[in-house]
Amino acid sequence: MKLDKVKNEMIEVGLITLYFFVCFTIFMVIKKLLLIQYQITYYGWATAIIGALAMGKVVFLIDKLPMHRWLEKLRPIREITIKSVIYTGITITVSIIEKTVHFYLDEDQGSWNHHLFGGQKIALFLAHGIYLYLCFIAFYFFQYLDRHVGREVWFDNMMRKRD
Repeated sequence: MKLDKVKNEMIEVGLITLYFFVCFTIFMVIKKLLLIQYQITYYGWATAIIGALAMGKVVFLIDKLPMHRWLEKLRPIREITIKSVIYTGITITVSIIEKTVHFYLDEDQGSWNHHLFGGQKIALFLAHGIYLYLCFIAFYFFQYLDRHVGREVWFDNMMRKRD
């Protein structure tokens, strides 16, 4: 019985990780295409892989906490939007904390604001936030469908249409 639960949870973490890997890979490709015009080569595979692994684990663990069960009582659009805003906010906060730690560990210290948001960094930071928010919207939309329609229903319907 416990083995089945572990297997199901591993599959769930794997699917969440795969979803975020696809999202981060799409963002990496867009970033790479935008940087081509400036003749800047960009390789973000490691970032996409590590980010997806971290995001998959964190989202899975936070979703298991009972703190946001009250959201499931709201209308679907509100539940999805609020969860997406919360998770995007948490992700941006963690990113700011990470960049702050790098700032204080860096020996060539300038202004903290300039280190985090100086030059063109604010535009990239906002682009990451918007894209991440859209990824969370889609993720929680699919999670809502899975919870209310059931995985078997939409997989069976997809398989029937192929036959």
